[in-house]
Amino acid sequence: AHGKNGYQLFRHEALAHFLRKKLMDEELNSIVDVGCGSGHLLDSIRLTFDVNSARGIDFIEPVLQIARNNFPEIDFVLSALPQLPINNHSVDMVIVSEVLYYLSEEDRVMALNEIYRSLRPGGYVFFTSTLGEKYFTAFSAKTLIESIM
Repeated sequence: AHGKNGYQLFRHEALAHFLRKKLMDEELNSIVDVGCGSGHLLDSIRLTFDVNSARGIDFIEPVLQIARNNFPEIDFVLSALPQLPINNHSVDMVIVSEVLYYLSEEDRVMALNEIYRSLRPGGYVFFTSTLGEKYFTAFSAKTLIESIM
């Protein structure tokens, strides 16, 4: 449904623009989107950075099939957090947008460890979340990220 939602498309473009502005001089060769859904955010970031290798990971096969149909140039893989099918130190950026709040606290820590394991030295984690009582507060999100670093 995200692919046809005007707000989500606007949000994805805005996130990609935000990243480009923050990482103005960075060259990203490989990115992974964990919880990629229909692949629109991944594609926006891929195009913004002219990325050579993009992989989307999600645990819902029918959604991945939609993503594959919409973006055949992206590699989409069926998998679920907290494990990730990514080689050690092989990715420039891992996108984790609106995903981590679905996991238990223990699985969040395991997932972030997997994400950091997959990043090349100097790589980036792009983490977004809804803020609120049943999601993250700004403090709890910061604390989670800092606990792994």
